Amino acid sequence: MGKVSESMPIDLLFKNRVIGQMPSSWAKVKIDQNLVDILGGFSCPKSRAIASGLPHFRPFNITTEGEVVYTPDTVHIPNDYQTGVDRYFLLEGDVLFNNTNSVELVGKTGIVRQPMQVAFSNHINRLRVRNREQIDPKWLALFLRDLQSRGFFAANCNKWIGQAGFSVDSLSEVDIPLPDIGVQRQIVARIEVLLSEVREMREINQRIIEDTNSLLLSTLGQLFPNPDRLLPEGWRLKTIEEISKNPQYGFTTSAKSEPIGPKFLRITDIQNGMVDWNTVPFCECNQRELDRYRLIDGDIVFARTGATTGKTFLISAPPEAVFASYLIRLQIERDASPNFVYWFFQSPFYWRQIIPRGGAQPNMNAQLLKKVKIPVPENPKIQEKIIAQVYSIQNEILQMQKDQNATGKMILDLEQAILAQAFRGEL
Repeated sequence: MGKVSESMPIDLLFKNRVIGQMPSSWAKVKIDQNLVDILGGFSCPKSRAIASGLPHFRPFNITTEGEVVYTPDTVHIPNDYQTGVDRYFLLEGDVLFNNTNSVELVGKTGIVRQPMQVAFSNHINRLRVRNREQIDPKWLALFLRDLQSRGFFAANCNKWIGQAGFSVDSLSEVDIPLPDIGVQRQIVARIEVLLSEVREMREINQRIIEDTNSLLLSTLGQLFPNPDRLLPEGWRLKTIEEISKNPQYGFTTSAKSEPIGPKFLRITDIQNGMVDWNTVPFCECNQRELDRYRLIDGDIVFARTGATTGKTFLISAPPEAVFASYLIRLQIERDASPNFVYWFFQSPFYWRQIIPRGGAQPNMNAQLLKKVKIPVPENPKIQEKIIAQVYSIQNEILQMQKDQNATGKMILDLEQAILAQAFRGEL
């Protein structure tokens, strides 16, 4: 292994950027079969998955923090699915490399902390260091994480629709810096201490985010009275069918990317309580269908299936658009404003009515929706006051979330800076 000149860049170039520089005393080697044994996993169709059996790790079992973990949703396959499956079992110090994922996540890498009797999919390569007195497995894993965080794999991967891949041949040609083993271990130990502190910062920020996200739900639980208890004076208990038109199921057709008709609002277009109409596809429909399914100000749409069942969106100043069949539309006619009803649908008292006992998946259909109970103040000014309070609190929460997202970005930048400095020999 030859030496390189003082501060010579590691020659992994992408988008006119250099991965980093290293001290002249460090060597440079390739990740090839002489240094590391690389083993690809095997595919297993979902039809062969079983409730219990041999764990078959997928990319989600490699975390973005560089760990290899067993999760509750880990896929299991029959123990006899493939002859000689034990050759895929993991040893302490194995490195798992995610060779196929989204462009942003391809190259995700994790270190195995303890032996695991698991197999892994063909979207993962196992890297097993041949001589740990030559290269520390943690050094290898951390360097691959550094490359991934800097966008090297994203820039050099093969791209297809919806996913990207980084081949074994390409991985074998990747150059890595290689100081003496003692230096590697010292730097790895320092990195792990610093990343542990970063992880603690991230956990604190995540707890703050979770507390912030629950703040609105808690506030709504205080602003709206419990419909199952005696209501305050001036409030009346109504059902949705008493204050609205009949709930309406959406339009069944195919979404089109070409502007051949109105926008076609689907469940997936509603993200975090918002719709980016610029990304909503179009659909083809005749005038009669358009008149029947056209969205207007004040409409409330409900997801009636999938992971977001029961979630709602209040339509405001929409373009010409219709709504898809997995949505239900509600139009408020009397006694309450659409804004007031919408915010009640964000409250815990709404969710308690649609989530079955035992915490199962929420149920939503037109008949159930009509029976939802809602407390309504007879005085419209009280409704307006509650709506104003909610929007004021929501604005404060949005600012808090913005600050927390900025903090999360700073933590990520810090993590990337630690790795970058480490592999320049600056730690």
